[in-house]
Amino acid sequence: MIKKLVTTLFPNGKIAAVGHSMGGLVATCFASQNSDFVAGLILVSSGFSPPSPPPKVPSKEEICRMLYSKEELIQECIKQRLFMLDRPEVLLKDLQASARFDYSKYKVNENIPVFVLTGEKDRGIALQTTRTAAEFLNAPLEIIPDCGHMPMIEKPVDTSKTIQQFLKGHSI
Repeated sequence: MIKKLVTTLFPNGKIAAVGHSMGGLVATCFASQNSDFVAGLILVSSGFSPPSPPPKVPSKEEICRMLYSKEELIQECIKQRLFMLDRPEVLLKDLQASARFDYSKYKVNENIPVFVLTGEKDRGIALQTTRTAAEFLNAPLEIIPDCGHMPMIEKPVDTSKTIQQFLKGHSI
């Protein structure tokens, strides 16, 4: 099923698996189990062995402060009606699941180029957990200055340029 989908959508039959935050764990699992279809793996604001999840359901403001580094974005986030803000117990369950993720079970083929990037001020994923992911995957780590957990929103140009350089450098 995966082979048919990938070859239908992508002429060369390969994809770049990209995952943000918990999606980085999903992308890593996919790449480790489907190396024939993966031309590259990119983790954005994702890490392995995250810190313990919060002991209680986070407030809307706490969630927004985990996501962004700039006060104007935090305030804009607080005004939004986003699923994770309206259902913070779901976010707590996601954080608990991430804390149980055993990355050692998901070795990625060494022929797959991997790249990890994060924001310098990411409060959602500690820099050390992102470094752990980069080290485990034997991947370079790019840190985007003055940026939080959402580099694609806070620094979209820097984020896209960094990813494009990685893709071009590996002919993906």
